[in-house]
Amino acid sequence: MFSPGEEFILCDVILTFFQVAICKYVDDVSVLAVEHMLVQKLPTLFSSDTVCDMDEKAITDLAEESKESVSERVRVAEKLKVLEEGMAQLTRLNRGTPVAS
Repeated sequence: MFSPGEEFILCDVILTFFQVAICKYVDDVSVLAVEHMLVQKLPTLFSSDTVCDMDEKAITDLAEESKESVSERVRVAEKLKVLEEGMAQLTRLNRGTPVAS
């Protein structure tokens, strides 16, 4: 069915797949365990009564995005726009459509 060389390659591909799958599975189980524990404890850690007792500044401090996050989000959005424009140009080139300068 398969030559010895093909069998070796097939076994190598299968082994690599399962090594990646096991790592992904372990990561997913750990994340689910942590999320479960956080969600389970959330009502006692952060109740609606706690929020109702907060003043407006405390709520703003808790919910507001940091200046660093805002600037990072803007930077990443600009980078994404450049990458998407480049991808669109490459797609047009691949189809043989002239790219406007």
